[in-house]
Amino acid sequence: MPSKDGFETLKELKENERTKNIPVIVVTAVEDAENIAKVRKLGAEKIINKNDLDKTDFIELAKKYL
Repeated sequence: MPSKDGFETLKELKENERTKNIPVIVVTAVEDAENIAKVRKLGAEKIINKNDLDKTDFIELAKKYL
């Protein structure tokens, strides 16, 4: 995302009346506890590490939130 990062995007989604209830699943390569805590505080429903991503499991997870 050239103009903003994922944190800013998530914050904007959760602050907007029209989008605040949309479940957000964050897929990231970041593993440090500080950033994971920040994503949780901003309102992500689920955080998945890209290195552990299984496509079938991800599809099932996405269906859960649809």
